[in-house]
Amino acid sequence: MHARMIKFNSMESRLQHLARQLAAETGKPLVLDLSDCRLQIDRAILERLMGPLEHLLRNCAVHGIEDTAARCAAGKPPSGQLRVQAGHEGNEAVIRVGDDGRGLDLVAIRGKARQRGLPAARDASDAGLAELIFEPGFSTSAQVSALAGRGIGMDVARAEVAALGGRMTVHSRPGQGVLFTLYLPLSLAVQQVCLLQHGRQQYAIPSTLIDSVLQLRSEQAHQALEQRVLEVNGRRLALYPLHHLLREQLEPEQDADLELKAEAADQADTDSAFALLIKSGDELMVIMADHVNGNREVVVKPVGPQLATLAGLVGATVLGDGQIVLILNPLLLAGSRHADGSVVTPGVQ
Repeated sequence: MHARMIKFNSMESRLQHLARQLAAETGKPLVLDLSDCRLQIDRAILERLMGPLEHLLRNCAVHGIEDTAARCAAGKPPSGQLRVQAGHEGNEAVIRVGDDGRGLDLVAIRGKARQRGLPAARDASDAGLAELIFEPGFSTSAQVSALAGRGIGMDVARAEVAALGGRMTVHSRPGQGVLFTLYLPLSLAVQQVCLLQHGRQQYAIPSTLIDSVLQLRSEQAHQALEQRVLEVNGRRLALYPLHHLLREQLEPEQDADLELKAEAADQADTDSAFALLIKSGDELMVIMADHVNGNREVVVKPVGPQLATLAGLVGATVLGDGQIVLILNPLLLAGSRHADGSVVTPGVQ
């Protein structure tokens, strides 16, 4: 494990070179601050993370930092400030990328969302509007250039972070800048996972993605399944049954058998299901499984090229009894389906 770890600031020269290159490309004087980087992280994670980090810095320089005249008029230093901080919080690596620019133009984002017909455009909060920058093809730039306007990159950056078992949030303050926060596991070799029972098969989900676990009684579980929504502390959260995310097709005999079991459970009122609240940026989504078998630290095994292309499958592990358990990322599984339920990319069978 020690041999796999590497200091985050070993990439300082590469990031400083990128800052100088961005300053030349944009014509804006830029200063990159890497003084608060005390993180040691798995080499494989850091290598895969450099692409998203470079894109976030490029996004801050092109979209966030104002030109020199606008900065001086706002009472800011002439040079734009880019910051990267990296450290530990609990069992997670936390990396923050930010700037001191103008912040997100929420008015332009709402207008672009309305133009594209996105349902969140009408009554979304400021946090909800900020999340729209991760929509594929979303850009508020009026002109397409070599630096911006294509709407390509932010969704890819978040997807790469999610593929590493992490998540990304964004916060913006008008006139003060944007802050991207990345939460990642410290290692790809050993992870804390939550084991789920789904029928006769066990699956695992990285524990860092789970906010909390709720046990639902029969009536509450069936109502949530029908509405595909679970109300938690006054919030209505989108619910995804695990069999739906896995694209499992029930045979007619199985379907009828499940209905009979459900009716019997309703009469006895002893049936229950487990709802797992999954962190999705600053929001939450819910997946439902038959049973939760608790947390466990496991050694993560690669699944090989044949399975690596399946959406949502991030690894596998072998339990003490020899059972092979697939490690799933619910965010990637949910993202592989359109709102109408049609498939975007193949799921796990």
